[in-house]
Amino acid sequence: MIDWTVSASLTVGAELNDFFNWAEHFTNYHPEVMDTALIEVPKSYHPLRYQSKTYDECTNSLSVFKKDERVFLERYRWLRHVPEFVKPEDLFCVMNNAEAEKEAKQKSRYFELDSNSVRCPDPITLHSLIPFLKRLVRLFPQIKETEQDQLSSFHIRNRVYHYETHHCVSKIHNSPLDFYPGAMDVTEFLTSDQQIWQLRLIDGDAWTGMTKVYMVLQNTSCTPNYSSVRHYNILKLQRLLSFHRMINLNTLLASTEIPHLLTIACENNLPVNDELKNIFQEMFNILKQRKNKKIIFSTRTEVSTTTFLEERARKTLGEGFITTDEQLTWSDLTASSQRAILEKTVIF
Repeated sequence: MIDWTVSASLTVGAELNDFFNWAEHFTNYHPEVMDTALIEVPKSYHPLRYQSKTYDECTNSLSVFKKDERVFLERYRWLRHVPEFVKPEDLFCVMNNAEAEKEAKQKSRYFELDSNSVRCPDPITLHSLIPFLKRLVRLFPQIKETEQDQLSSFHIRNRVYHYETHHCVSKIHNSPLDFYPGAMDVTEFLTSDQQIWQLRLIDGDAWTGMTKVYMVLQNTSCTPNYSSVRHYNILKLQRLLSFHRMINLNTLLASTEIPHLLTIACENNLPVNDELKNIFQEMFNILKQRKNKKIIFSTRTEVSTTTFLEERARKTLGEGFITTDEQLTWSDLTASSQRAILEKTVIF
């Protein structure tokens, strides 16, 4: 950000052109200009603060959509990931117009979402998607109900959470961290009567704790019941809450008799609101009835979410809940992982 002095009557002429030429030149932050910009400024001039920002014509904030419109986009995106079970384009049949259906399929094919924005391959597609989606949701509200019905399928629920698990596993495998089997005794928990294990990380983060659990499981001759990817899920708590509003994880847990291991990384100190309380109370009640379901929570020691989980789990499951304060140490890492970390450059 740079101070630039201009006269109060700056509207046209050479000074205005000079300003825009200057602004075009300084497209990055130049802190050295700040020291001299306002030296001996005449009283008839006023400081104008100019800042350049990167603008992506293919991206727009999700705030442009209402809540129901965002939910529709999120659900539709998930349906695109399960083409073997459902064709998301079939949602548009309610329009009863071949041309309109074709347009809807075309506009909804290429968008992508992250936590704050929607992105299309080009600006034209993006600018046409926004008003079209708003009209679609307003004129055909039944399309949202059809979408919700499709996501209620057991196969869809399982596929969605498997997809998120795969995303987490890929991130873990891209990490230089690798723990040898003796770093943690996970098999003792899996073969015991306990159903919830809260792993509280001392001087560490929840994601690294979950990485340690996964790596130890992979490096250990674990009980066969939990060796198949179909029988475990790895999730971040914040992502779980987002998915749960669309696809109820508890329904998935309650609908199958097979042993299931759920590992959740509680990375952030999320507010313990009614939504979070209800989700986990229902989950703990399911575990009380289904003894072959187990959960590992990876948390930090000082967050309020940790305290809530411990209190609610102990109240529901009693001795079925255990907690451990885990210290991450250099000696827990395999020799190859230690070498990989030591080869990285650290700039102080």
